[in-house]
Amino acid sequence: YLTQQLAVPNAQVALFAGASTLAGLPGALLFRAASRRLGLRATLLVGLVWWIGIISCFAIFLSSPAQQTAALVFSIPVGLGLGWIGPAITSFITALMPPGREAELWGFTTFAQVSLTWLAPIVFTVINEATENMRLALASLNMYFIIA
Repeated sequence: YLTQQLAVPNAQVALFAGASTLAGLPGALLFRAASRRLGLRATLLVGLVWWIGIISCFAIFLSSPAQQTAALVFSIPVGLGLGWIGPAITSFITALMPPGREAELWGFTTFAQVSLTWLAPIVFTVINEATENMRLALASLNMYFIIA
């Protein structure tokens, strides 16, 4: 999306990736503080709503090469979301597991995650190719967060 829709140069894509990676640490720390106050389920829901908001804002507000700087600013909320959602999912799934069955259920969870990683890129590609609208394809990824 950054290179095709917004024509962001490779150096700035690397800057986006680096900034979002660095922002992941504060995101994880925010998750830890929030989960202690809100509980795991509510914290996971906040993370999912965060991602719906980020993807929607990307698709709605970032549509042309003139918005490259705004895309870089979005790297911070993207990183916060990455740092938040990973621990939120892991903690929530761990809390649901009955004692003594962790290895079995984590094996199943890992299998399900690996088995379904192809689905979102395929849906994105099919929608992008069918409509030639990358913004619509990006927005379609929200359905995964809504289902979750």
